[in-house]
Amino acid sequence: MVSPALGAERGLQGMRAWALTVVARRLRLGWGLPAVVTVIAVLSCTLLSALVLMVQNAGQVGVRASLAGLSEADSRISVNLDRPSVTLAEARAAVDGSVQAALNGAATSSRSAVAVSDFGAVTAFDSDLPAYAYFTAPDELGSVATLVSGAWPVPGAAGARTGHLDAAVPEQAAAQHGLAVGSSFAVRTGSTSSATADVVAIYRADTIADPAAGLWATDALQGAGDVRDFPRPDVTFFDPIEAIGPLLATPDALDAARVTVRSFALTYRLDFSNTDTSLLTGVSDRLADSDLTTAIGDSAAQVSVETGLPAALGQISTALTVTRSTVVIMAVLLTLLAIAAIAAIAALGQAARLFAASRVEDGVLARARGASACQLFSVASVEAALIGVLSAFAGPILAFLRDPRVWPSAPV
Repeated sequence: MVSPALGAERGLQGMRAWALTVVARRLRLGWGLPAVVTVIAVLSCTLLSALVLMVQNAGQVGVRASLAGLSEADSRISVNLDRPSVTLAEARAAVDGSVQAALNGAATSSRSAVAVSDFGAVTAFDSDLPAYAYFTAPDELGSVATLVSGAWPVPGAAGARTGHLDAAVPEQAAAQHGLAVGSSFAVRTGSTSSATADVVAIYRADTIADPAAGLWATDALQGAGDVRDFPRPDVTFFDPIEAIGPLLATPDALDAARVTVRSFALTYRLDFSNTDTSLLTGVSDRLADSDLTTAIGDSAAQVSVETGLPAALGQISTALTVTRSTVVIMAVLLTLLAIAAIAAIAALGQAARLFAASRVEDGVLARARGASACQLFSVASVEAALIGVLSAFAGPILAFLRDPRVWPSAPV
């Protein structure tokens, strides 16, 4: 005895076999119409898929092209820490993490940083004016100055001698006070603390080669190295001093010598060459000054952020919306045009078939009277030509009459 479940399964298999047999017989007897329907369906799906890809690619390509054309100011993030309360290494790590979290993988970045200390008194120099010097620690010493003698300070040398740090001295100050490689002098770094600068190099500032926004453009002495009658900082009246600097050192040397840092500026240059447009969402909000400064935390007395990226991304987003809207509108118009064309062709085909059917009786009568097949074809061709010429001439005129605004403008 066959179980009900097995019987139901066999019945379902039999139904499937019968359906497949009927479909195969129908296709064998009349495959033309199913083939036409299949071709139309394939073309429709191809058109829709192409339109979707067109919208996506138009946005992706357009955004990448716009990002590649950003100015240097718009593709840069500048973060300045006023009087950091942590070491430079800790401040750098905090800013790096905050910037990368704001970008969220939307861009890769290269970073440069410059730390500048307060002016500190130098008592070892014989001068009629009080001498003050300050330290500057850029990431790459050799890229901002030319070495005159000695060797640049190297990272990792700090801490070998407590309270000492290797420094490069500007050639103007070296000439004024008889400094050479191997000299040393103390610089006050706080109310009760000082650090000894060991001269390991004499340098010349590259004020011409340095770009306008580079180190020397923001340097207190503009690369002069030694300036007399310089106004003493942090006082409300004019008190002339002899200003010396910057004494170039490495960031870890400033940390090791506990030099008080006035400002720590970090600049991030962004690269959007491999950007995915989906990753740009929310970047502008996360780059807002309040969000980024809050994320950095209590690393400094004050944190400021300068970037033109949010405004640039806003313009790109607007342009992307317009581009996608244009593509969608064109897709709708093309779809409507295709539907209208198919309907017109179908109507024309139906009319042609009815017209041909109405001429069958005339053709039979003409053949009975001795007309040849060639003559009948000639008559049909003349009729078709007359209909075609009339349609081609009347169609555009009727379309223009329907909406006079589409008439071409007369030349001025």
